Amino acid sequence: MDRLLEIESDSSGNVLQKEIHIGANRDVIAAIIFLFVSAAYGIEVTELSVPFEGGNAGPAFYPAMLTGVMFICSVYLLLKGLKKEEGTQIEIGRFIQPAAYVVLTMIYVEAFTVLGYLASTLFYTLGVALVFELGRRPLLKSVGISTLIAVLSTVIGLVFFEFVFNVRLPEGIFGGML
Repeated sequence: MDRLLEIESDSSGNVLQKEIHIGANRDVIAAIIFLFVSAAYGIEVTELSVPFEGGNAGPAFYPAMLTGVMFICSVYLLLKGLKKEEGTQIEIGRFIQPAAYVVLTMIYVEAFTVLGYLASTLFYTLGVALVFELGRRPLLKSVGISTLIAVLSTVIGLVFFEFVFNVRLPEGIFGGML
């Protein structure tokens, strides 16, 4: 963190020193990183297909929605960080989980059309759940909870998009096997 020494004098001529902390806080830095990543995802999502086909949600709707939510959350985090008055020290360890999330999401966006919804979303949600679960509980329990979260969220997403939105999600290389 950078420090700046500001020197002022009061009305009687006494010199006053005030230390000012400058530098971005971790919310601002994380928000900027996530904004860039959201923009990159947005570009990738436009290459998948159209989010809406014939008035219905298309195969790119889910990744586009995920990208939009990430962008909105990034803007919120940026505004929250800008409201803070002083910078904070940045600890690299605090960026491991968000960085892992970003990498997993990049892989997910790329794998979505190749592996299809079911496989890519199952691996993605399992990875995200593991990133945030590991170290909080014993290893076996973390893996079990993460697997349960991944299976449930993937199945709920599949049911939601296939039956509520009537969206045919990409089957990928597995075709009709799943």
